[in-house]
Amino acid sequence: MVMTESQLKPSNPHEILENDASRALLVDSHDIEKTISLGPVYKNVVLDKTVFSSRILVGARFEGCSLRDCDFSRADLSYARFIDCDLYRSNLTGAMLYACWFSNCDLTKAEFSNSYMSGFRLSNVDITHTSFGNSVQLGKNRKSVAISDRNETTPLLPFGSKIETISQFEESTSGIGVEGFHLWVELTVDPQGEEWRQWRRRSEVCKILKRVHLENGYFEEATNYYYLERLYKRFAMPWGWRRFADWFFGDLLWGYGVGWHKAVMVLLVSILFFSCIYLALPALGSGNGLMLPSGEVAKISHSLGLKKSSANAGYTLLFSILTASLTGFQDIIPIGWGKLIVTIQVVFGILMISLLVASFAKRIANI
Repeated sequence: MVMTESQLKPSNPHEILENDASRALLVDSHDIEKTISLGPVYKNVVLDKTVFSSRILVGARFEGCSLRDCDFSRADLSYARFIDCDLYRSNLTGAMLYACWFSNCDLTKAEFSNSYMSGFRLSNVDITHTSFGNSVQLGKNRKSVAISDRNETTPLLPFGSKIETISQFEESTSGIGVEGFHLWVELTVDPQGEEWRQWRRRSEVCKILKRVHLENGYFEEATNYYYLERLYKRFAMPWGWRRFADWFFGDLLWGYGVGWHKAVMVLLVSILFFSCIYLALPALGSGNGLMLPSGEVAKISHSLGLKKSSANAGYTLLFSILTASLTGFQDIIPIGWGKLIVTIQVVFGILMISLLVASFAKRIANI
């Protein structure tokens, strides 16, 4: 049954439930488990421009509904299901989407910024010009249990109850239950010392967003979420050599394979760094450093004057560039400790050029 907006005219969930036609769409409590729904079910309903903002819609199920331009901002949609729905330009800013599932939905131009996305799922959705924001919020952990196991001191709430914000609501209660349905959601926090779980959940959210953006052909956005996925996964690691190695060899040198600009910057900085080392080596003795075509060792000194010192600095910079690019030394010869430093720079240059090429190849292959 399809109802037009003129027939329904809802402005909030209370009005929807008050409407006799809508009430007939609610499944009987014996069918709740069969439909994988723990709240009211809406099937083939036109609810365009309905305001669900700041409402408790826990466990709701929307099937084949038109929800264009709907306002779900700051609503609690944990354990909700959207199946074959049109959510064109819907606003889900700041909404709680814990274990919320969007399947075969049109999310074109939908807004998910600042929403709480822990455990949410996206399957076969259109995200053309959809915004998910640049940060991942989680909120408290949630666990669904039988309504009979709930804390008796926490009252059940009517479906569609008004709340302020998700964060304020979570601070004011230890659980959420909806009158007339079997769902009870416990709110918990991670034990002290296990904050890594939050970072792991953020990594999983970014992994889902990366996959969905790839499926929709948004490779640049998928690249960004891939980087965040790896970054949050590193934050979930305990402090130690593995975390340091992941930061140094993974993030710093090449941005986990998608930050080619990092590889370029590291290569340029290394060229300047080794150039300075070559200039400093003569301080260890006259037989160390770089032998110039004139037979002198390249160094900078007040006694040499500005012009001569600048020329020596230019020679060492040129030599460092040639060494890093593996093109040869020409007529500048390393002597003493300079030979060891050249060997180190050649190895580092090979590593950085390999990472740079791999980074470009990874972007071309779209991860």
